[in-house]
Amino acid sequence: MKLTRIFIIAVVFSQAYAAGFRKEGFHFKKELLQAGREQNNYGLFEIDAELNQNSFRDDIRLVSNGKLVPYFIRKKYRQKSEEMVKVRVIFNRKKNKTRVVAIQLPSLENDKVFNRLYFSGLYRFESRVQFQIAPNNADWGRFHEATIYRYANSQKTSISLQAKSNNMVRLVFPVDANITISGASYRFLDNRALHKRVVKDYEVYDNRVTKTTELLIKNPARLPVIALDVTFKETGFRRKFRVKYFNSQSKRWMYFMQGAISADKGDSGPHSIEFSRASGEDLKVIFSYADNEPLHITSVEAASEKYEIVFSIPEKSEKISLYYGNKYIEKPGFDIEQVFDERSDLTRFDTGPGWR
Repeated sequence: MKLTRIFIIAVVFSQAYAAGFRKEGFHFKKELLQAGREQNNYGLFEIDAELNQNSFRDDIRLVSNGKLVPYFIRKKYRQKSEEMVKVRVIFNRKKNKTRVVAIQLPSLENDKVFNRLYFSGLYRFESRVQFQIAPNNADWGRFHEATIYRYANSQKTSISLQAKSNNMVRLVFPVDANITISGASYRFLDNRALHKRVVKDYEVYDNRVTKTTELLIKNPARLPVIALDVTFKETGFRRKFRVKYFNSQSKRWMYFMQGAISADKGDSGPHSIEFSRASGEDLKVIFSYADNEPLHITSVEAASEKYEIVFSIPEKSEKISLYYGNKYIEKPGFDIEQVFDERSDLTRFDTGPGWR
């Protein structure tokens, strides 16, 4: 959907847009490269690791023809809409005044879950549905109820459920219900787009006095870490832990969070430590083992949320440059996020290599 520019842009995008751009104080520069041929009003590119490392977020400036280009930063998500898949009917039988149908859901990756079951039928229909979910054909859970219908001006042709890979679903309809199961949809358990990297230079210290194992993760790139996935040699344990971050201004380790990790026999991980907010500092995870033996860490992965920049494409622009690396500049006062329509088509851009 293309949107027509109107004169309000000149007002909304602040005086800084018209005043031009001064490049003094910026240490890095990139050129944006258009990935497709679409001609839209808005563009989009992902904040890569190099930009994340050398920028201070508030210092990012897009420049075209010597003038600032309005933009805003938003989180990137893996999936904008639900994905539909087919299901397999195990049996379909009449029993008294009801029809009983059992289906098996297909396989899914561990980070996805089925969230909805869809039905189709005659032009107009209404039916009460009872359903229950089980990992196999024996361990059925409790019944849930829902109503599905299609009228001339409204419809509700799906039911909400929470089912895992290869689960079975048993449904009970009135015997005269002329409806069929058209498929199931799934979603990500965590819909955030995450970048995971293997931490190769982590350090582990065993303190026999405090009976703790300290995991030190240095973060020179200042990547905003939102979670750690830690794999251990041992299985069948429960350990409390504390997380600290290194405050670069005070030069001190500060409290960040605490929690506990539990693992069944045979489960070495990875075990996820989720943070309530992202941290771009060095991290220290302190595992307490008290009267137990210390744990031996075999691998560590750090997860960071991905972000992207949405910007207004100038009407007459030969190229768009990206400047960053100026920690003394203030956050720009663009209002583009308030006037941006989420339904707008976006032209994707890539970022070339950065240089000083």
